[in-house]
Amino acid sequence: MTGVQTCALPILGRPGTAAPSLRLGQAASVVLKSLQRALPEGFGGMDASRLSLSLSTHSAQIRLEGPQGQALIVELRVRDRNAEVHIRGETAALLPIQEHELRASLAARNITLGRLELGSSQTEQAAGGNAGSPFGRSA
Repeated sequence: MTGVQTCALPILGRPGTAAPSLRLGQAASVVLKSLQRALPEGFGGMDASRLSLSLSTHSAQIRLEGPQGQALIVELRVRDRNAEVHIRGETAALLPIQEHELRASLAARNITLGRLELGSSQTEQAAGGNAGSPFGRSA
C-alpha cells in the first residue's frame, strides 16, 4: 500500500496499574485522524518526531509541536464508551474539526462523543473560565 502511514504503539501498563483501555486506543486513533485532516497547511503535518503520546487507564494526552514552536494538545478521556475531547493551543480554536464526522467515526467503534472543546485553557483560566469543568468552556 502506498501513501498510508501506520503507527503501532505498544500499550503497556505500569506495574500495579491497569493498562489503557482498548476503547481509549480506538478513540485516540479516530481523534488523530480528524486532527490530521484539520491541521493548517503551515503547521507542517503530523511528523512523528514532533508528536508525543501519554496514556493512562482512561485518558490520553497527545502533543503535536508546530514548526514555530506552537503546540496543539489533545486531551482525551474515555469512560463507559463515552469520550470527552479537548484540543487546546494557540491555533486550536481555528481548527476546522468536523464534529459530526468525529462523532460518526467514534460511533462506528461504539463510542459516544460526549464533549468536544476547542480552545486555549490557559487563556480561558486567565479570563475566569469555568473552574468546575476539567476542560473549561465548550467551543
